[in-house]
Amino acid sequence: MSKSVQSRAAVKAARSPKQFLREVGTELKKVKWPSVHDVWQLTLVVLVTCIAVGCYVTVLDTAVGWLFKQIGMYS
Repeated sequence: MSKSVQSRAAVKAARSPKQFLREVGTELKKVKWPSVHDVWQLTLVVLVTCIAVGCYVTVLDTAVGWLFKQIGMYS
């Protein structure tokens, strides 16, 4: 989006905030919102991914720390 188009939209919103909010509401009605099932499913995916990455980093950190101790880099 060009600067002039952004500026015109900002000026229009500033002149008539009521109309702007009405248009925002109209656009939000066009959005296809996810179902509750989809939200729970995606939340579960994020949590499982975070736990898996956390476990991976923990194991890697422990292994590298053990290796450094074995070669005498730190005690």
